[in-house]
Amino acid sequence: MVNYKPFPSFQYEFFKYIQNYIHYTEMVENSNQLSNYKSSCDFLSGNNEDTCLTLSCLNCQRFLYLLKLIRAIRGNVLRTYDYGFLNFWLNRRLRIKDINISICAEEFYKQLSSKDTDVQDEHKLNTKLNDINNDIFDNMNILYNLYENYYKIYSETKNKVECEGKVSCIQRIEACFKEYKKGIIKCPDEQSYFCKELNRFKDKYELIKNIKSPFNDFSFSELKVLPTYEEVDNEINGEFKMWKNLSTTLFSILCAIITIFLYICKVKQYNFIKICIFYRYF
Repeated sequence: MVNYKPFPSFQYEFFKYIQNYIHYTEMVENSNQLSNYKSSCDFLSGNNEDTCLTLSCLNCQRFLYLLKLIRAIRGNVLRTYDYGFLNFWLNRRLRIKDINISICAEEFYKQLSSKDTDVQDEHKLNTKLNDINNDIFDNMNILYNLYENYYKIYSETKNKVECEGKVSCIQRIEACFKEYKKGIIKCPDEQSYFCKELNRFKDKYELIKNIKSPFNDFSFSELKVLPTYEEVDNEINGEFKMWKNLSTTLFSILCAIITIFLYICKVKQYNFIKICIFYRYF
């Protein structure tokens, strides 16, 4: 059983800088320098006896490159939110096949730190890399997916629409809409850290309504508005109530049919007995 550490509020802090982290992740994905870190990640190659270490050798190389990239940008002094993102990124890659597997981020750090000097130099990683609780990870993943799609619609730093044409933009907005529904249904109020971050995303998302498509083929104001908690709750519970009412109606009809059938059988049986008695005496 995985022992999850308490999850303080500042771990959501990296979402304030999520556009940068998404950009760093894209740089890592497209890098041709990953092979430089292969020797440090060889412990993940072949048959690994530690079943909790599901990370591929390639993703291990990506982690090291991401760490080096952020360290270079920060002048080798990482912020708390940098560690928060690195931990989320690692958990996300470790769970790439199954959200409920044993994660073992700490075991990954332990083995990797004995192989790589950059990891050794970042002593705080020893306490910052840990297994994120499944529910909290799911919430963070929703936020990450939302921002990942959002920044493929619009770049704030470039002040530019990124999606190419109406079809592409609609696909991204639909993806945001579906992901947002997964999140807002968890927020009957806005008291949790997750719900506050979700509301911050909504504020950002609504700003694009005033942006015109560079292709002049549509306006963002025409597209879907993110739903409220009440709307999603009514949609989910409305379907449940509909099926419940339908089931109740069908059950009532079935009971009525059975009752009528039994009544007919009873009447026929009674008439048969009367006929038998009649012929017996006459």
